[in-house]
Amino acid sequence: MIKIILAAGQGNRLKRTLPEGYSYITKSLIKFNGESSINRLLKQVNFINGETIVVLGHESETVKKAINFKDIKIVINKSFKNDSNLKSLNKAINYVSRESLCTKEGILVIESDSYFQTNLLRDLISYLNSNKETLNKKNTIC
Repeated sequence: MIKIILAAGQGNRLKRTLPEGYSYITKSLIKFNGESSINRLLKQVNFINGETIVVLGHESETVKKAINFKDIKIVINKSFKNDSNLKSLNKAINYVSRESLCTKEGILVIESDSYFQTNLLRDLISYLNSNKETLNKKNTIC
């Protein structure tokens, strides 16, 4: 399964909610229990076999340096200021197509600031794997 992590945004809504005097950092570097959201998410999806693609934009060099995982592909969305996540997703899908990556097992798309329990993701992947034949016949998107 190809895993696409969208992490290009500026986090403007978050920035507006920060307490006075709090220095802003990009959303994917916000820490949860001492770990950046991007690294937490990469750790959570690590059990899923397949290519991991991270789309960066805002503060891309800073985020790249903070990522603690090897064997991930970085795609840059240079126009992140004027685009939505759909442009970032488009860049990732173009990468998948250009590199002729196998999509037979599906594509999982997650925003880098998503916060959920790992067991929920494991349950979803387990469900998809155990119902692969039925889902493929119906051309289902999950």
